[in-house]
Amino acid sequence: MSSTSVNWTPWTKGIEQTAVITLASPTGGVPLISGFGDLAGFVHDDLDRSPQPTFINPYMSNTNNVDYAGFNPNVIVRSGSLYLDRPREASMGRSEDGGRTWAMVKLPPMGDPAKREDLNGDWPITVSADGATMVVATPVPQVSRDRGHSWSVVRGLPDRTRAVADKRDPRLFYAVDVDRGRVLVSCDAAASFSPVAARGLPATLSRAGRQGREAQSALVADPSRTSMLWLQTGERLFLSTDAGQSFAPASGNLRVELYGLGKNSLFAVGTVAGVHGVWRSVDRGGSWSRIDDDAHRWGARYRVISGDPRREGRVYIGTDGRGLFYGDPVEVR
Repeated sequence: MSSTSVNWTPWTKGIEQTAVITLASPTGGVPLISGFGDLAGFVHDDLDRSPQPTFINPYMSNTNNVDYAGFNPNVIVRSGSLYLDRPREASMGRSEDGGRTWAMVKLPPMGDPAKREDLNGDWPITVSADGATMVVATPVPQVSRDRGHSWSVVRGLPDRTRAVADKRDPRLFYAVDVDRGRVLVSCDAAASFSPVAARGLPATLSRAGRQGREAQSALVADPSRTSMLWLQTGERLFLSTDAGQSFAPASGNLRVELYGLGKNSLFAVGTVAGVHGVWRSVDRGGSWSRIDDDAHRWGARYRVISGDPRREGRVYIGTDGRGLFYGDPVEVR
């Protein structure tokens, strides 16, 4: 047997594994905005072409959170993180033109001793339905109504708690107080939050608290109707149509891993009767139809899923290493 060594050289120039962390399909403007690991993120004008980079000012290598104003969808906000050895001025940005250009969003120093809590990219930012109010889930949650020029403390919102904006009513925001097992609602554009009854939810909401800065919100406001909320706790979904006063089970026999909302559709990654796949429901989670198959699994490593609020049946899927996919229903002839 020869002892000659063999040199292996992979043909991988320009290729790197990257994960799709977050997605937003706005109610107007471009069909999709994505947040990637290592590549910042993209505005997808044409889903059949690779988009050009636009996520600068600030540039963040990872985009961890994207949100849009429900009836002013050209207003986009994002937060992200950067390699530890790179200097940064901000970790959040705001766009007034659908993500094509950006302005930095900065918070004042806070705490004792005072420091910039917003620089590390750990805290998601959300925006009201009209685009006028921004809320950041810093250790002391902050709210701004002047595009980030000034900030004030949000009353009644626990530390590091993400506020979710109603997509139709700019006065309404929602949140989950995981530690105390409560749903919180603001009726004054995030100036203050108060608990609501939240009848029908499990006694503990600890599993609704997804962890880490790349975790997407377990609580999602429906873009089609005010006061409609979806909440994932563990492997179950719950639906509220009265701004969190009451919730009803909304996942049927599906064990849910990820979920997203579309026009007249609910999409999820999960398992039904031992079959793992991508699923669609058109009856608010009462029943599910599988929309992938065994030949189209893309490694079955999914990070995020979203429907399209304007195109019925369209789904977007972000994977961990296989890129971003979208699909439309096939007409049966």
